[in-house]
Order: sequence, then C-alpha cells, then structure tokens
Amino acid sequence: MARWIDLDLITSILDYLKTKNVFFAEAYVVYEDVFSAALSDDGLEHLEKSKGGGVGIRVIDKDGKMGFAHANSFDPNILRSIADEALKRVSLSSPDPFRKFLFPSGDYPEVCIFDGSIFSFRESEKVSVVEELYERAKGSHPKIEKIRKAEYDDGVYEIALANTEGMLLCKEGTFFSVGLAVLASGEGEKEMGYYGQEKRFFKDLDLSEVVEKTVEKAVNLLGGKRIKSQRLPLVLSPEVSCDFISLFATLLSAENVQKGKSLLANKLGDKVASSHFSLIDDGTINRGMGSSPFDGEGFPTKKKEVIEKGILKTYLHNLYTASKDGVETTGNAVRGYASVPSVGITNLFVMPGDKSPEEILRSVKRGLYVVDVMGLHTVNLISGDFSLGVSGLWIENGEMVFPVKGISIAGNILELFSKIEDVGKDLIFFGNVGGVTLLVSDVMIGGE
Repeated sequence: MARWIDLDLITSILDYLKTKNVFFAEAYVVYEDVFSAALSDDGLEHLEKSKGGGVGIRVIDKDGKMGFAHANSFDPNILRSIADEALKRVSLSSPDPFRKFLFPSGDYPEVCIFDGSIFSFRESEKVSVVEELYERAKGSHPKIEKIRKAEYDDGVYEIALANTEGMLLCKEGTFFSVGLAVLASGEGEKEMGYYGQEKRFFKDLDLSEVVEKTVEKAVNLLGGKRIKSQRLPLVLSPEVSCDFISLFATLLSAENVQKGKSLLANKLGDKVASSHFSLIDDGTINRGMGSSPFDGEGFPTKKKEVIEKGILKTYLHNLYTASKDGVETTGNAVRGYASVPSVGITNLFVMPGDKSPEEILRSVKRGLYVVDVMGLHTVNLISGDFSLGVSGLWIENGEMVFPVKGISIAGNILELFSKIEDVGKDLIFFGNVGGVTLLVSDVMIGGE
C-alpha cells in the first residue's frame, strides 16, 4: 500500500485514458522528501529541505507510436491535461515495431532498501551529524589547514508504476550520505582530499572511516615527486577501480551498443578482459544503493554476470533494446517521472578475489598505487583510447614510499582490463558501483 502517492488518483487517470481507446498507457510516479546540510570553516553553508516529485504518462498505440508528457504536480486537473498532451503527441511520433509492452513474469525479489528510523530522526540530530563530522576532521591531523565542506544528506522516496494492463507496483526507499572535503598543507604545497559514503541505512554510515580516508588522501599526497616516463604495474585503489567500472556502465548498455556508441558492440562471447576479472550487475542486494524489486518498466530485477572470467556474457537491456535484439529484458530499465525508460545499471561490481590489498602490494617490486584519476569523461567510448591524469604513491619492494605528481597514464580500456593480474577481496561500494584493489601490469606512465 502506498504511503504518500494517491494510487486511486493514478488509476483514475489511466481509466480516463482507457475511454480514449488507447492501446497502452502507463503512469510513473515519484514522491520524495529530502534533507541536506553542509558546514565549512566559513560556517553553515546550507540547510535545505524539500518535498516534491511528479508524474510521467506514456501512451503507445498498436503501431508503436509514442506520446509522453510529465508534470511535477499531483493536481488531478494537471494530470488530466498531461494525459491529453501525451495522447496528442502520439500522432507526432513515428511507428516503431520494437516499442511495445509485455507483462512481466517471475517473482519480485524482496530487497531491504528502507530504513524506517528516518521518521524519528529530528532535524537537530541531522545537523549534529554534520557538526560531528566537521569537528572530527578539524582535529584529525596537524597538516589539515581547512575543512572545505562537511555534508550530510538523507531522503525518503516512493515510486509507483501503473498501466492500463492492470499493473500496479509500488516501492519505497531511503538513503543517507556523508561527504568530507579537506585541504592539507605541508612540504610547501597544498592538496585536496575528498571521501564520501552513501548508504540505505543510517547506522551503516561510518564517520570515522570518512575522516580517515579523506585526511589520508590529502596528507599522503603532499610533497609529490616527479618520475620519468616508463612502463609500470599499477595498483588501483577500490575507489579508482570504481571510476573505471563506471565506464563499463556506459559500454554495457544495449542502448549505446545499438547506437554504435560502445566499443563492446559485436563482442558478445568475446574475451574483453583478463580471466581474473568478472563483473556482476545485481539489483537484489539487500541495502544496495541500486537495489529494487522492479526496474523502471516493472520487470523483476535479478543478478547477472555480465563479464565472466573476461568473457562478455550479456549486454544490459530494457524492454525496447531487448525487442530489437530478440532477447529478454535484463531488468535494467531506468527512468524518472520526467523521462521515458532508458538502460542503466542496478548494482555493478567486480567479483572479489581472494587476496588482501596488502598481499597485492607486497607482490609489486616497483610500481604506482593510484589514488585518484582525472579526465575519465574524455575516454573515447568507441575506440577505448584514453590519456588520463593520475595521482598516487610510488611502490618500492611492496611498500608505498613517496607521493608522485604530474603524471598521466595512457592506453586502451580493454587493453587495461586485459592486463589485470590480481583482484582484491576488499569490495567497497561507492553508490551503486563496487570496486576492489586491482593489480594491472605494464601500463604506460607519462612523467618527465
């Protein structure tokens, strides 16, 4: 049963559309209540609360023509008007045989994504979280010169999906996040450090870890030295491996593959990475930020191995892309109330290995531990070629000995992943992307 969304109102709009003899119509409804507070050395930066959401209505005729309209309102008169607008836009659309509706089959997974404690969490207590994070960071290290921002956000949402075929689904979820940015000074230099966490349940936030990781990133990079250009093994931190995994979120989309915007086109069944590397997309993980009982089209989410020991097993599909490829949807339709379904990930993560980060480091005689990568948006997603700025720590005989600055790495994404030699067991999620420590051999480092 819906808590905030008036399902009777939504079904009445769909009943109205039925009187217009539509072939198919659906309503996607979002309600959200969010809070945000941030503190810096300059004082309270912002304290914001908002409630809102909206409704999107999509109409499809028997030839695959589509009309869509939306409004950030729950007013019955406005919803009736956007229903009429969606109907009107059908005639302006082109026929598309792949644009159709199938009633979902299979059971919906039970996923734990709602923390009811959010209702007893007073605003003053939320502000105190920001203050505690700020105070912990302030006294954490003598080289911390400035707290750029300590931030806390939370939210509760409800989503309903209904259509003229009798579907009526509803889900609710929560999120809690903290982030910290600091400025460290020393060695005649200044360095920024940032780290954050996003969780479904408040008690899963770890302020101590956030402070420790943020300060570590800033302080450890002070006094960076330059190195000569050379080929070296890289050890990617879990955070950096997440950055690279996020590229796969784009490459694996069947929508991008079909549009010729992915280097993984025509590679199903091919080896696209090292045999040490497996990649999972799983929307059924309890407390996962990308978890949900159903996707944006009402299909059950599920676990699938998209890359298995280096072999590309599947693309990620919604109903439209699956229809074009003659396969079943993978339950990866994503949308908001202001958009029609597209393709996205649920929880995308590297299958952990059996080695600790320390074991992986000890295996490296000379190399670079990468803690940050810049410019990932410049990667060519069709060729896979890249040249990226990085910062990190020099590894000598299995130990990190000094920071390195002013360097870049160059190569090809698929070549990079084909050179993975070790996969750590330290799986960490940043949002809905999970990474581990990765050892990559023979990468071109650009230095002096």
